[in-house]
Amino acid sequence: GDADVGPGFAPHAATLVLDAIMPNIVWRAGRVSGTIRKVGVAALYTLFKGGLADQYCLFKTAPQLLPVLKGSIDDSDANTRHLTCLAMHHLFAALPGALSEEPVRQLYPELLKRFDDSSDTVRRSVCLAMKGFLLAAPPQHFLGTTLDYTLDCLFVHLDYPDPVMQEAVQIGR
Repeated sequence: GDADVGPGFAPHAATLVLDAIMPNIVWRAGRVSGTIRKVGVAALYTLFKGGLADQYCLFKTAPQLLPVLKGSIDDSDANTRHLTCLAMHHLFAALPGALSEEPVRQLYPELLKRFDDSSDTVRRSVCLAMKGFLLAAPPQHFLGTTLDYTLDCLFVHLDYPDPVMQEAVQIGR
């Protein structure tokens, strides 16, 4: 959070993400590993949120990072799932139109599962991640089944009894 220290991370952001943070967010069994994973995802989210990872860093790290985040979004800890959604939101927002068809095909089912999460916080944060996700690839990558399932999920949740969730699902807001 220190404005004087933050810019010093930029030249080392890719190394920090790939060598320091990413190995700690790979799923491993156990409580200690779960805590380390949560802290690692929180560090990644902080790095992204603070703009300390520039677009070069994100393009360099995204191919290795997305499969690991895909695993973290299904973590048993709701806070880890929430932080993963927020990290994905910032990652997707920084890479508009950059995702190829394969990551779209692999990520959309995992994101849609979080709409039925047991945690309201995770359900609301996946709405942010989904907004960025839909902008992170060219529209043609969302045709067919991907678009059908996504729209079905969003329409179901637009009718959710909680007005806060309804508003969150209105992705265009």
